[in-house]
Amino acid sequence: MMSLEFHRAIHDDVTNAYLWYENQEDELGEAFLRELDEAFITIAAMPYAWPLMEPGLRKFVLKRFPYAVIFSIRETCI
Repeated sequence: MMSLEFHRAIHDDVTNAYLWYENQEDELGEAFLRELDEAFITIAAMPYAWPLMEPGLRKFVLKRFPYAVIFSIRETCI
């Protein structure tokens, strides 16, 4: 399984989405975080399974929430 490194902007993006979902419905923000964590685990386990959206960038679309994880694969990390 490859290790993950995150872009510096991810913290603000995830926090804002979490807070928005929590304001819509109790525990919805937590459900968003769980699905995002599952996406990270899946991507780390099978990074080449997800389609290229442009050269060097792949896209994993969340099932329940209208978000996607955009990532690149490097020699030692994603």
